[in-house]
Amino acid sequence: MCIRDRGIAGGIYRRNIISFYASYDNGATWEYISDIARTKHCEPGKGSRLLGWTYAGLHRLPDGRLMCSMHQSPPEMPCVTFSCDDGMTWSEIQYVGSPGTFCGPVTGPLPERALLDDTHGDSVRQRSPVAIVTSQGRIVVIYARRRPVRGARGIIGVVSDDLGATWSDEFVIRGDAYCWDLGYPVITEMPDGRLFAAYWFNTRESDQPISEAQVVRYIAGTFFRLD
Repeated sequence: MCIRDRGIAGGIYRRNIISFYASYDNGATWEYISDIARTKHCEPGKGSRLLGWTYAGLHRLPDGRLMCSMHQSPPEMPCVTFSCDDGMTWSEIQYVGSPGTFCGPVTGPLPERALLDDTHGDSVRQRSPVAIVTSQGRIVVIYARRRPVRGARGIIGVVSDDLGATWSDEFVIRGDAYCWDLGYPVITEMPDGRLFAAYWFNTRESDQPISEAQVVRYIAGTFFRLD
């Protein structure tokens, strides 16, 4: 069981610890086991910027190890860590993406975006990762890309076919978001092997540029298969 320990220090709202707890009485009580991730220091001068760890998810891998998927802020990146001893200790944090795995083009025009979108879009790269271990033993992590970079802004994914040792290039599940306010996906595997992701999303519903406040937000979903 992963939880986030939140605190306020010096005006900075922190999510600085992800801890592992176990219950031996069907959830009536819980026992602290270990820290999965902990922020060692707090960066000054960031105002209300989130520091530390969020969006923790715990998964059992086919080889028996535990994997915790999460988001690190900064640098606003999805990452994972592993335990070989049922949560007593955890490996070094590993990012599931890097500049070398970016799926979009490096040249060409930026995608259209809502007016005033720079307020949030330039400060956050990725957000709200969630993972699944498929029936075939593949690890899939999907997350939101909010920053208006070249290429898709929307719901992005990566896959590992070697239980987290390496990760694929990013692939686009949906890439037509018009403003930064998107993400928070959930994912499940269908009986026929397809994956279904539901997420918070937005699109442009006008021929003319519109502001963030006018953009319609909604829950959407996508079915997809892995190669």
